[in-house]
Amino acid sequence: MDFVWCLCFISFILILFGLYKLLYYNYAKQKYSVVIGKIADYEKLNTYEHRTTKYPLVHYEINGHRYVARGVGRVIMGKPVKVYYNPSNPYKCVLDGDNGISSIIFGLVFLIIPFIVFFYK
Repeated sequence: MDFVWCLCFISFILILFGLYKLLYYNYAKQKYSVVIGKIADYEKLNTYEHRTTKYPLVHYEINGHRYVARGVGRVIMGKPVKVYYNPSNPYKCVLDGDNGISSIIFGLVFLIIPFIVFFYK
């Protein structure tokens, strides 16, 4: 039974995180300025069991100053990406497509599994 509660807790955390990212993404699209950046490099991060994950580094320029943001998703060098940035703090930005939907979907999946386990016991 502890396993069921643990999955429910994880699912609620994922859903809340996804909703926060979705709300912030929509806020940034409405209130922030937009510039087109490019995936110019990637960052390798070590994960468990000696595996590495590649995160795209999006380079964008505002008023002659260069900025870098870490993205998510596939690494395609030179791919243009919309960057929504805060005009008063250009380091604070949101990349197009980083909206939290995947966290919400995973949270819902982790919420469905405990119900299946609980009701078909």
